[in-house]
Amino acid sequence: MLSNLPALVPTFIKPTMKQIILLFSSCLILSLTGNAQSISIAPWADNNPYGHIFRSGFKEKSGNLWFGTTGAGVFRFDGKSFTNLTTKDGLSNNWVYAITEDKSGNIWFGTQDGACIYNGKSFRSIPVIQLFGKKAPTVYSLLADRAGNIWIGTDNATAYRFDGNAFTNILTCPKEKGVHPAPIQSIYEDKQGNIWFASLAHGGLMKYDGKSWINYTMKNGLAVGHVYSIVEDRAGNIWFGGNGLSRYDGKIFTNFSISNGLCENNITTILEDKLGNLWFSSDIINSSIGGGICRYNGKSFRGFDANDGLTKNGYWIILKDNSGKIWIGGRKGSLLRFDGKTFIDMVASGAK
Repeated sequence: MLSNLPALVPTFIKPTMKQIILLFSSCLILSLTGNAQSISIAPWADNNPYGHIFRSGFKEKSGNLWFGTTGAGVFRFDGKSFTNLTTKDGLSNNWVYAITEDKSGNIWFGTQDGACIYNGKSFRSIPVIQLFGKKAPTVYSLLADRAGNIWIGTDNATAYRFDGNAFTNILTCPKEKGVHPAPIQSIYEDKQGNIWFASLAHGGLMKYDGKSWINYTMKNGLAVGHVYSIVEDRAGNIWFGGNGLSRYDGKIFTNFSISNGLCENNITTILEDKLGNLWFSSDIINSSIGGGICRYNGKSFRGFDANDGLTKNGYWIILKDNSGKIWIGGRKGSLLRFDGKTFIDMVASGAK
């Protein structure tokens, strides 16, 4: 019940660096009913058209894997079976773009209707209010940093930080005249504690050290201005994928493309595996190049295709489970797991 929630009273402080604290006077608790199902994901994948996607993924501390979709809510995999949670169970919206876990073990979902929190039993929907607006924005990116803050990137080129009590508007990207504000597609914390923000606008990247900002664009050597994904490798290099691929060593950018062996220039996700290899996914459903996934061993790229069990498709998720196996997900409701030699279709197998 609402009365059991801690009171969230609006508080205002004198803005610094354009920060504005927004608190919520109430939150909505929706308890799970009997709707959550342990099922195969095949029915959802088979009954959806071309455009339906496994759009986001996350591994929680317990080892459970979460997969967000565009229209079918979220799927949780516990190592044996999938459980599907949707708006019928309290999820704020069935389009889920981002997933993370806070220090208390709650799972956060970024949806078309703001942020939604799941404590393992019930959902709490928190409609992050747009700055100077009324409608809850779409949340495209989430980050739980090492200090326990939750960072939220929205579709109106704005990012918020939640410290457990208040939401601070930490970043509002400049809006180009006549151009719709671009979403904050990715937020990432590097080993030094810097927070990086990636935008789908030509603004490229913003780095925040807790006090000041640095903007990196194509003028600084970044491959492109549109960035989807950020990952730091074990050597301390930071990789940026979007409509191009860049590696930053702290001083200069090194760019990669199809001419270097990259599977496709449109990179959606980057992940480092347990051996230090980097995996890249691409949304290349209309491309004639490879199957949409490639791996980099530090010297060369290795593309995967039908000979490896990979269906040619556009992919948006790369995850690593506790055993080190790589999962990928994307368009047409496709979800596959790499066993070290070949990709296994987890939809067709029912995850057995």
